[in-house]
Amino acid sequence: MIPKYANNIQAARYWINFLCMPENAIRNMEYIGYVSAIGGEEVLQSQIDSTLYEPINLSYFFGEGAESVCVNPVLYPDQAVIDRCEMMHDSGDRTEALLEMWTRVKGDNASIVTYVIVLVALVAGVIVGVVSSRKKKKHSHKRK
Repeated sequence: MIPKYANNIQAARYWINFLCMPENAIRNMEYIGYVSAIGGEEVLQSQIDSTLYEPINLSYFFGEGAESVCVNPVLYPDQAVIDRCEMMHDSGDRTEALLEMWTRVKGDNASIVTYVIVLVALVAGVIVGVVSSRKKKKHSHKRK
């Protein structure tokens, strides 16, 4: 995704294309610990470890030939797990429900009471800091 007001759209495209190359996607996955959206034989082969994992069906992601591969099921859930999941689509009457849910996640629905509590806590923290600083100064002047 490239922001609408990006200064250098071409550089962003180059970066995205760079990360989509299988060898870079694999290196990025190893570094950050997240699964890449890039699928393919090279990515699949990099994840196979028959000494640690039981075979699972990943044909939904890697296509034909991945019906029984030994990969980490936390990173790549089995087809049976995927079958129990639901895809959320942003269309029709569900749009409002999705927007409401996203608003709750972001915290946009905080009430005025929440803002007052946060403001009071900040003011109290500043007061405690000032009082503590003055006490330290008085204590250091008494020593001298």
